[in-house]
Amino acid sequence: MLLALAAGAQRPPQNLKLLQPEEVRATMRAYRTGLGVRCEFCHVQGNDASDEKPQKLTARKMIAMTQEINAKFPDTSKVHVSCYTCHRGVGAISTVEGKMVLREPLRKGYQNAENREEESC
Repeated sequence: MLLALAAGAQRPPQNLKLLQPEEVRATMRAYRTGLGVRCEFCHVQGNDASDEKPQKLTARKMIAMTQEINAKFPDTSKVHVSCYTCHRGVGAISTVEGKMVLREPLRKGYQNAENREEESC
């Protein structure tokens, strides 16, 4: 296995710790919509398993956070909090005096979730 990795082979996906295999595509689409970004924002193009980009590691922490929050609701079968709850289709958010402030969208055309074209990775 080490020889294969050294030769440039892709590692197995790590996201399966958080997601079931059958949930991956729909979940990634929801993340793209919630953040207003393309797949390459977190993934290395051509190597989705790579952990090279720090955004991917941050995303894993945020996924775990939303799952933890949603687990505290009585109706755990429903998603109460998602990426969109805070990001509203904008990848970068910040706070000013304790209030959340949305920055400009990361990509032109991703102004809000309603006018986004459907994409697939």
